[in-house]
Amino acid sequence: MTNKNTKPARASAAPDSGFPGRHQAVFWVLAVLFAGMVVRAVYLHVIDHEFLKRQGDARMLRKETLPAHRGMILDRNGVPLAISTPVISLWVNPKEVKELADPSAKKSRVLDVGQLALAIGVETSALANRLKRNENKEFLYLKRHLAPDVARVVLDREFPGVYGMNEYKRYYPEGESASHILGFTDLDDHGKEGLELAYENSLRGKPGQQLVMRDLKGRKVKDVSRIRAAEPGRDLHLSFDSRVQYIAYRELAAAIAEHHASAGLVVALDVDTGEVL
Repeated sequence: MTNKNTKPARASAAPDSGFPGRHQAVFWVLAVLFAGMVVRAVYLHVIDHEFLKRQGDARMLRKETLPAHRGMILDRNGVPLAISTPVISLWVNPKEVKELADPSAKKSRVLDVGQLALAIGVETSALANRLKRNENKEFLYLKRHLAPDVARVVLDREFPGVYGMNEYKRYYPEGESASHILGFTDLDDHGKEGLELAYENSLRGKPGQQLVMRDLKGRKVKDVSRIRAAEPGRDLHLSFDSRVQYIAYRELAAAIAEHHASAGLVVALDVDTGEVL
């Protein structure tokens, strides 16, 4: 039975218009963060714009070592017996090459190992194996002490991950006739035997340093400034006479061959001063 006095239920009140409380909190937090970013951007671009410049430079500028020219060794008449000439050594970044070869990297340029091997005159399989063994390293020599014009032919092809380094190579114009006196240097132009070793501290120079700008691929764009100039080594002048040395060497070699000797010795001195010629 229905009670006539029962009043019908009223509809519940409509929700409040606008954002609920927590939505409003999120909105204001985001608004404050956005305003903070705007203020920071204005500050960096207008007031402290040098900060952005410094950050950009830190990503593009690199310090580069300037090799020092090793001092010459000359005879008593000023004839060069040992000289250092500029060369370029080629090197590769195996880690960069590996990243370029990664299919997920979606890079457009991948190192052609076969073409690189042909360009530097080595076997493709040997080069591929070297890169594989050193794939986690960031530096690996490809070929040392190439003539600049030869190295430029390779560098101009812009193989990914391949770069050049300026160095010096030691040459001995008098050849073997003076080799036992002069000694020799290693690949890094450090004295190892003879006068090269005995006068290492005098002959070697002090490397310099300069600031260079490189692009995203590591290629040098320009020289920015010189931090410290390279100091060349001091020349070494000897009492040695290359003409007398050559004649003595030639005659001694002939006498050893004629008499089937195992060794021979000739010393030429200036009788007035005792200088070794």
